[in-house]
Amino acid sequence: MARCIPTSQALALALALALAACACPSRPATGPGGGGPVAVDGQAAGPPPAESDAMTSSFVPGPPLSPSGPLLTWLQAHGGEPRKLLRLPVVVTFSNPGRFAIGRAWIGGAPADAPPADAVELRLDDTGLKVSLVEHVRARCADDEAMSCALWLDGLWGPRVAGDPFGGGALPGAGPARWPFAVVEAGDVVDPAHVMVFAAP
Repeated sequence: MARCIPTSQALALALALALAACACPSRPATGPGGGGPVAVDGQAAGPPPAESDAMTSSFVPGPPLSPSGPLLTWLQAHGGEPRKLLRLPVVVTFSNPGRFAIGRAWIGGAPADAPPADAVELRLDDTGLKVSLVEHVRARCADDEAMSCALWLDGLWGPRVAGDPFGGGALPGAGPARWPFAVVEAGDVVDPAHVMVFAAP
């Protein structure tokens, strides 16, 4: 025969169970396997997906790539002390079919065999990277047959070491000027629809 519980005791028991449930910490909603946030009531839990780092960082956009005169003036202004970190879209070409060495490089967003007439050409210094720049380019440019690729490169305008005798443009009669750019980090492939230059504030 079932035992009857007085109404007062039943209410006390129900209240105790409710208080115990409220004391338990809630868990965040996660996806399958606990790997990440899931949508709750049609809204994504957590922050929205990150966009391109070049677009979401605190970097300040600079002038257009063309005409190159104002761009070069802006770049040189950031090469004085204290130098500011720059983020540039750079087209890098390989100098041989095996893609073992870098050839010409210039500021731009569309891969090509040669730079436009008014492009700002660069002499890339990758001595600040743990892995050589050519390895970064080969890894990010999936097409093994492509001889050029455009990547976001972070670095400093000018030579890495102050007083470098080859830190300026090209010597007279030595072809187009190639401006030194000391690379400190190699980023993703450039989207040609979003080509800009950036500087740290």
